[in-house]
Amino acid sequence: MIDCLEKNNINKFIKTIKDKYCFFSFYCIYFFTIMIDTSVYITKYPFVDNIMSIIRYICYIFFLIRFILYFFSYKEKIFNINIKNIILYILLLFIFSIVMNTILTRNTLIPTLLIVMMAAIDISFDEMLNITYKMQLITMCFITASCAFNIIGNFETFRADGSIRNSIGYDYPTNFSTYLLALTLMYMFIKRFIVENYTLFVIQLLYIISFFLTKSRTQFFIGEIVFIFGVLYKYHIIHKFKSFLLKVLKTSIYIFPLLPITSLMVSMFSKNHFIMKLNTLLNGRIELTKLAIDKYGISLFGKTVDFIGGGLSDLDKLKAHTYLYVDNGYMQAILKHGILVVLCLIVLIFISLMYMYSKKQYLTVSLCLIFLYGSLINPWLINFKVSPLLFIIFPTIISAMKENNRKYI
Repeated sequence: MIDCLEKNNINKFIKTIKDKYCFFSFYCIYFFTIMIDTSVYITKYPFVDNIMSIIRYICYIFFLIRFILYFFSYKEKIFNINIKNIILYILLLFIFSIVMNTILTRNTLIPTLLIVMMAAIDISFDEMLNITYKMQLITMCFITASCAFNIIGNFETFRADGSIRNSIGYDYPTNFSTYLLALTLMYMFIKRFIVENYTLFVIQLLYIISFFLTKSRTQFFIGEIVFIFGVLYKYHIIHKFKSFLLKVLKTSIYIFPLLPITSLMVSMFSKNHFIMKLNTLLNGRIELTKLAIDKYGISLFGKTVDFIGGGLSDLDKLKAHTYLYVDNGYMQAILKHGILVVLCLIVLIFISLMYMYSKKQYLTVSLCLIFLYGSLINPWLINFKVSPLLFIIFPTIISAMKENNRKYI
């Protein structure tokens, strides 16, 4: 009788852990902690940093347990996968390169992201997009309200022309505009661009307010492109060019793997006349990338890299060191995590995009490509705070492996 009760309790525990709503609860808590880490809360109230770290590690334990339970529940299906499937070897190489990077650099970013991704292995990308959108909205309201009521400060920086940039509660002015862009992107894709004129007006107004407060030109420019696309889509103008746009979409997928190589080549030839002009247009991003390469070098498994930006948490460092921050998401990942990690990641994302395109998930592919191409000038590639992009990998890869079709490789 006792053994039977214990078995029932264990089964209930396993069922609770595997329940997707239990996962969503822990993911919401986890997302809140990583967003608080980008706010003035961490510098104004140092104890908050410790609390957020403890909570986050509790979430990691849950995510790890959930994945282990999932693994053992489906181990027969997993071990029955064709070992000749190239995707399987890419996944194994990806995990191996992450382990090596962690050992050599003591950088735990990728392993912790991987734990979250593996825990969400049975959750669809649309579900992750929806929950991330809701948490982005909640945390933005919380942080900006905290700033408005002076619970936390408004960190100010100055451009070379003397204009003031406001952080609105975050530890760097660009954060607010970046999260606003991500929020509106996710919202419009969740709604499949079927939004009211009033909503479009509010989105445009928010972009303008954000631009005047934060002076974040890149995010404003990308936001305007998305806004214009939304208007054209709403009034069915886009539909008239559907066949052409689908070709552009597929071409963009094929070009995507070249983005890290292009980033590296542009940085290496930063003294070229054309690239120098491009560097000026991009506020010195290319030159800073070249300086980082010269300082740290590029390796197979990454190196310990200390990027120093203009954020509130880096003010003390700037007294002794020169500003050196790489905005290019691909180059930042290559420098920190190594060529092999990035190569495997790019291949896995490419396979996922091709698979989704074959299933006519065109809007989802478009959203992913916006984040992927935006990563050329922003550190969005490996960043749950901005993009749920990485959550496409495991569910999509598993579906592709089940079909065992080489056309996705």
